[in-house]
Amino acid sequence: MAPRKEIARNEPAVVTNGVALPPIRTSRLPRHLRFPLLVIISLSLNVAALSIVADGLGYELGSVSRSRNEPWQVAAYLGWKVAELAVGWYGKYDDLDITWLTLLTHAPVLYLLQTFYFISPTTALTNLAIDLASVALPTKLLRPRSALHNPNAPKSAVPNRNIIHSFQVILSTTLLGTAIYSVVLYTALKAGLLTFMVTHFDLPTVAPAHSVSLIQLVAALFPVGWAVRGFLLAPSLGVQTHLGDAKASAFNPATASLAETLRHNVWGWSKQTKVLLTRTAVVAAMVAANTTVRVSALEGTDAVGALGYAGVWVLAGALSAVMFGWVGDVGDDVVAIKEL
Repeated sequence: MAPRKEIARNEPAVVTNGVALPPIRTSRLPRHLRFPLLVIISLSLNVAALSIVADGLGYELGSVSRSRNEPWQVAAYLGWKVAELAVGWYGKYDDLDITWLTLLTHAPVLYLLQTFYFISPTTALTNLAIDLASVALPTKLLRPRSALHNPNAPKSAVPNRNIIHSFQVILSTTLLGTAIYSVVLYTALKAGLLTFMVTHFDLPTVAPAHSVSLIQLVAALFPVGWAVRGFLLAPSLGVQTHLGDAKASAFNPATASLAETLRHNVWGWSKQTKVLLTRTAVVAAMVAANTTVRVSALEGTDAVGALGYAGVWVLAGALSAVMFGWVGDVGDDVVAIKEL
């Protein structure tokens, strides 16, 4: 008797809009082990890399930071790192998503250190690269990249695929995000942020901020524009809608209960808008928290100053989301016109 062929037990294919998505390779590790392993790998990479570069780059950051040698301070720092990883993992972000989010959350502190504390670009960028690699590489190892980020994914599987991966659209929306961040920061610096920071920070200098131009900010914040475009706009444009979404969003004011009416008025947005709002909230919360934690670790700072400085960057992210929402609506109108 011929041996029976063993049937592979893969995860069932998800059928969306009548199109079966191609199978995605997933980690064979049990689900409950993946996040703990992510934490172990990420923290190990971070500590090892920082130890390697410490002698070569010197201790610039240590010279402007408060001592964190107490056990509770070390535990608090590790707890925050784990919390950052948890947001990315349980938010189901892939390596590109987590790279963009890390750029957005680290940008305020990097700008502060380079502009006001004379930290060299080499030191700042090396530390950023270590933080990016220590979260993106383990995520890539343990979670496959989303079909949204695959330019060769079926058009029916990723709505607006051509728009999402169009070079012209990527460049123009990146410049849009960059311009918003640059204008917000430039306006804040000229409108009282420096006075606020002098009050709440022990700054070595404010001269570079006085002389900074809008063009300089655009050049410096271009990676931030790329990150905010990738984290906010692309996922909202590529969100899939299902038959269940249409049923869930159906609303009849004549028969709806009070609770259903309130829910519809508060959260009765399209799925695209919900994705944009949710990710904007994540950016705002993570930028505020990460900036406050890291700025509070600098000598001569206080919590009020850290929160106030973080608020400028949160505002820039929120305004970017508003503009991207408008861009998404215009894109939908253009697609609808082409289909007529």
